[in-house]
Amino acid sequence: MNDASIFNRVRGTIAHFRDAQGGNVAVMFGIAIVPILGFVGAAVDYARVNNARTAMQTALDTTALMISRDASGLTTDQSARGHKTTLTRSTNTRRRSTSR
Repeated sequence: MNDASIFNRVRGTIAHFRDAQGGNVAVMFGIAIVPILGFVGAAVDYARVNNARTAMQTALDTTALMISRDASGLTTDQSARGHKTTLTRSTNTRRRSTSR
């Protein structure tokens, strides 16, 4: 089969569809397009959520690596003092934000 005959068959099928008076195909297409568009929208939303989750995980991993690199040269006492300071700051921040 050559390309011209395939093109003619497709063109003939489209012309037959266009000229059909029953309308059953158009009604079925109209009914079927609603869930298809819903699934396409859900797929787009899922992809966006997945990209956001990946970006947050990358940021968290990068932060953890930077902290571990910075903390590798600290002694135990320096590390404990830094942890205590961080906890105090976060507690004070929480108290200020809840009192407003």
